[in-house]
Amino acid sequence: MMKISDREVYYNAFYSKTWQHLYHYMDIREDIKNIIRNYFKQECEIYYLGSRIIGIADNEESDLDFFIDVGKNTYFRDRNYQYDLDNINYLSRVLMRSEDWKFKRFNASIPSIKFVHIQTKIKCDISMTNGMSVHNSYLLAHLFDIQPEMAPFYHYIKNWLKLFNVKFKGFTLTLLVIFYFQTKKYLPSIRKVQRLVEPIEFIDGFEVQFDDTRTRDDYGLKELKYYKDHLKDFFKFYSKFSYETKVICPYSGNEVDKCDYKYRIENTCAVTLAAPLLRRHNCAKYLSNLDLVNFINACDFSAKYLDEYKIPKSMMNDYKYFENES
Repeated sequence: MMKISDREVYYNAFYSKTWQHLYHYMDIREDIKNIIRNYFKQECEIYYLGSRIIGIADNEESDLDFFIDVGKNTYFRDRNYQYDLDNINYLSRVLMRSEDWKFKRFNASIPSIKFVHIQTKIKCDISMTNGMSVHNSYLLAHLFDIQPEMAPFYHYIKNWLKLFNVKFKGFTLTLLVIFYFQTKKYLPSIRKVQRLVEPIEFIDGFEVQFDDTRTRDDYGLKELKYYKDHLKDFFKFYSKFSYETKVICPYSGNEVDKCDYKYRIENTCAVTLAAPLLRRHNCAKYLSNLDLVNFINACDFSAKYLDEYKIPKSMMNDYKYFENES
């Protein structure tokens, strides 16, 4: 039977924390600032985001995501798609002419670009929209700091689900882990995280402020002690969840009936997972019905396996990535 060891997930969790340190990225930061000065004729601020900043990056090959605030006046503005597209197109053309960067991909829907920084060999996802994704990353980093044992839990779940070919994006899976622990009272709702925090800040009409100095004790939470104690229940939780009628809502920390959800959201998708801050956005809208069925089956199988530690061969034959026990 294939296994994922404690050593592996704690190793991932330890090095994920080291990649949070921003000194790793100073060369990239300075290269980008010089380009903005020379070609945009403006100063800028660079904000890091994504799995490296949250503290859950898989390895040194994980992408480095960052947001560039050109002119230092776009962080708190509302989204302007054409303006963002024009800026990212221009930056892409500039980077293509540079010997320090190698083009990988252009994503018009966000919009964003992916380049490799030649000197550091780090793959970079660059956006220029606003600071919402930055706040998302530091908010999630705060939640993982509250419960450090959640990081090895996340790595275990991610590696385990790969065995079932479950193709969830990292941000989606991160929110599923957070929501599960919110329902078990190990994490606060985002509403509670934002309560009584000043000054109040808005991006795209939604409050984004929070106090990252608050501790687990400040929220009145119990400590998450050993990640493996919660694996079986996580799989049971999501194998039984009512995806057709419920919104997964980290902001409230509990499921919400779709008909009662306050915001207009893409809720005709297989899974409705509201973003923690931009609550009209469905972070799982890319998932198909087949993706959901595969996830539910994987969760159901995993819960039974973890409950019994031995699955009848008739069940195991359904999953070729498990080896038959002798």
